[in-house]
Amino acid sequence: MYWLLPIVGFWFVYLGISWFNKEFESELATKWVFPIIYFIFSIFAFYINLFMYLIGSVSGREIIICLFDCDAIRASIIQAGTQQNFIVMDYWPALKASAFLPFLFAGIFAWLSIYILKKLEEKEYI
Repeated sequence: MYWLLPIVGFWFVYLGISWFNKEFESELATKWVFPIIYFIFSIFAFYINLFMYLIGSVSGREIIICLFDCDAIRASIIQAGTQQNFIVMDYWPALKASAFLPFLFAGIFAWLSIYILKKLEEKEYI
């Protein structure tokens, strides 16, 4: 089932962009800024997802999701002798290991497909 996520991500974003452009009579979703905004919001959404997952699976412990230099954070927690009170999660390895990353890239590829088709239609190649 993991291999289906890029297909779902592609069609979700492809149809979403088409709907947005028709509904709001705008070409905003086909501008170059859309994939940047999509990527930033997707990274933030995965952060919230990871945080909510850890809240549900860990009770009575502090949660630290670190983006950079997690080893230094772990070392300081161990040095303080409070490692049983904290859960330290590395964000980037968790993102790489999840099914969310291919979903994210498939969405960017969907935008790229719409962008290329739009440019080809403007030059009347299609």
